[in-house]
Amino acid sequence: MSTPFHENPLFLSEEQYEQLEKLAGANFSLRKIAQFLDVDENIFIKIANTKGTRIYQSINRGRMVVDFTINNAMIEKAAKGDTSANFQFEKNKDARKIEEIKKHFFG
Repeated sequence: MSTPFHENPLFLSEEQYEQLEKLAGANFSLRKIAQFLDVDENIFIKIANTKGTRIYQSINRGRMVVDFTINNAMIEKAAKGDTSANFQFEKNKDARKIEEIKKHFFG
């Protein structure tokens, strides 16, 4: 199956991919990330929304790393008896379940 894009059409360097992950983890918008990387915003956004591209994967990885770190900190606090951390963890877990159900039915 052919992909609609060259593997690296914006010619990002390894350093820029690392920056991309960090910016995505900090919840910057795709437009802001494109501006920071000094690349064409429209092309970047199109590639960022195309599953399987390295940019798409880097964005997801950056967001997951931060989510993992935050969830682990919450779990540690909840295990020590912090009721607000436990409440927040459960709330996040419910939200994640809802997102998975939406993706299952709506793609």
